[in-house]
Amino acid sequence: MSLAKRPILVFAIIFSACQSKSLNESITEDGQIEADSISNLQEKLPNEKRSETETRIDSTDHYYKVEFDTFRLKQGESHIAITSESLIFPIVRTGNARLDETINQDVKKRYSRTGNSSETLESALSKLENEGIVYHDFSISLNNYGLLSFQINYESCGAYCTSWTEYFNYSTSTGKWLTLNDILDTAGEFRNRVYEDIKNRYSQQKTELLEMLNDPESELDSSTYQWALDCYNDCEKAFKLKTFTLHPKRLEVIHQCYLPNAIKYLTPAFNLYYNYSEIKEHSKVDLK
Repeated sequence: MSLAKRPILVFAIIFSACQSKSLNESITEDGQIEADSISNLQEKLPNEKRSETETRIDSTDHYYKVEFDTFRLKQGESHIAITSESLIFPIVRTGNARLDETINQDVKKRYSRTGNSSETLESALSKLENEGIVYHDFSISLNNYGLLSFQINYESCGAYCTSWTEYFNYSTSTGKWLTLNDILDTAGEFRNRVYEDIKNRYSQQKTELLEMLNDPESELDSSTYQWALDCYNDCEKAFKLKTFTLHPKRLEVIHQCYLPNAIKYLTPAFNLYYNYSEIKEHSKVDLK
């Protein structure tokens, strides 16, 4: 889709998370959870049947059934018109208490930017209560091969509304946070390929931006064009091969370029997808 025809829209993929009955019963009417910590929450939740995916660990004979429960964020004053179903946070359950604690504590610390491992989930997330959060959910892109890849999507509104996505990747065998280099060799050919793709995509975006400038119907003036072009150049230079997410058949390298609200409609729009079959020679794990 060309820039000239692109609608002004910021969005996040929504996944309808399965909620267990026992978790819902442990949530008070004002939206607060009764558990004092993730560990206490897990003790409150029996091992009844839930929607689950059997995860195979290729290096061992172990099998884990990875499930998700949901923690409801307490509604602050800015959430009066928002239903509690729109404000949920993921809790990973594998049936292994140690593994659950490892992953959930890491998610909490990374998401809330807190180094306090003893801080409760409720306390860590309480900072979001009155920050204009109007939507908060999560999506799961891969739950297989001993790998778990999911995203937390949220939207905050003040003078403007802005959507964000945080990306999480874990081994369901060890609970280890996974970097892209744990999945692929990122030091050689694959790295060069990604940076070449970034260069080519930005070249295409700049061409479309120039076409927009030369199109009288676009109403793009020269100062706005230069503003957007400078942002494109800054984003291209700032790109690092770091953030990623896994899908059943392909890996996605995440490219993020946030433009000021006044020109947000000119945000570069492209995806960097790489099929596992095309990059298997660089792979460090067994991706089917």
